Amino acid sequence: MPHFSPNRSDLSSHLLEVMETDLLVSMFRPKAGQRLLEVGCGSGRRLKLFRDRGLDVLGLESDQVLVDNARRSIGNDSLVRLGEPGELPFEDNTFDLVLLGHALVRAFDPRSALAEAGRVARKRIIVKTYNPYSLIGLNHRLQGKSEIDRWVSPWGLTSMARQIFGATRMQRITLLTFPKAWLKRLKTIETAPLVQQSPWGGIILLKIDLKYTVRTRPLTVPSKPVPLGPQSGPYRRQTNHRRGDPGCMQWIPPKERPHLGADAGMG
Repeated sequence: MPHFSPNRSDLSSHLLEVMETDLLVSMFRPKAGQRLLEVGCGSGRRLKLFRDRGLDVLGLESDQVLVDNARRSIGNDSLVRLGEPGELPFEDNTFDLVLLGHALVRAFDPRSALAEAGRVARKRIIVKTYNPYSLIGLNHRLQGKSEIDRWVSPWGLTSMARQIFGATRMQRITLLTFPKAWLKRLKTIETAPLVQQSPWGGIILLKIDLKYTVRTRPLTVPSKPVPLGPQSGPYRRQTNHRRGDPGCMQWIPPKERPHLGADAGMG
């Protein structure tokens, strides 16, 4: 189990952090030296956790106040940058792993934020967000909090990922099916695979393994055999190939090559 200093005052919140961290590590399967980007890094707690495991980490926040807080927490200004999740300021395939946190639902366009995470990632993405169809979602609705209108359901999140990344391998897990105050007594049940695979947990974790395909362009095949003209070498320059490249060379069988005498080309 990963060890870190909890930033929560109550035991239930600390247990939830430990459970979440264990899942992130098991789903990411990080290796020392890999590059990890966390979009919506908050206080930087998870950045410190993965940095301690030997990863090259970088965090992104869209608010300067949050950036300053995370920099103070981590103790390194270069590890947290200001930026928007829908327009990540990085080149393609810059990071091995990308963690897209609650910035997904805070983004102006969640679909663009997820697509951007896939653009800058090479191996794997994990999306973490809240579930509107959970006890947490019900509590927000009863309190009249409008932010829940931007939350994405487990099915909607998976569907969005399928539309962007196609038929790639995904794994969806939920946490906090029961009230957080019950974690001390129900931790064993909360960590059971059958419970975590249900769609009713308050926190959704979706792992996306990126798969790249290679597109090939078919070669143009001539509709009729191309007649061979007089040529002395094993290749000839193709000039009458329909839609072909005039600079293309074609192999000439030895028996079809014109015979040149010993004095040919000399004089």
